[in-house]
Amino acid sequence: MEKLKILKKFPLDSVQIYFASSLELQQELLNHGFNVPFSPDRKIKTPIPIIYSNFKGWVIPREPITLERLILPEWMDLDINSLAWKETRVGNRVAYVIPPEKSYLLIGYDESDRILLLLDV
Repeated sequence: MEKLKILKKFPLDSVQIYFASSLELQQELLNHGFNVPFSPDRKIKTPIPIIYSNFKGWVIPREPITLERLILPEWMDLDINSLAWKETRVGNRVAYVIPPEKSYLLIGYDESDRILLLLDV
């Protein structure tokens, strides 16, 4: 692992990670030099994530997030209580109110002088 030099750490109000369902979008990202991430055992290629964050806070109160839009806590050996999620319903679907996360954007560079944007969530 190369040495990293962190220059600045900024608090974020929100971090959201999306995986594009469009194969055309995935191919466009690959064509522009983005690498396809692999699972830790390198057996499974995963979609390139699109990461969105902001520094402006919430204009409206956070809405519950429906179950199909979440990574289930059980996949990470956690449960909703340990994450302080509150179960509710949106229409006829299970949803959760998720408390604000503490997240930071770290800006730095490595030994090859590549600029790095790292998330600390």
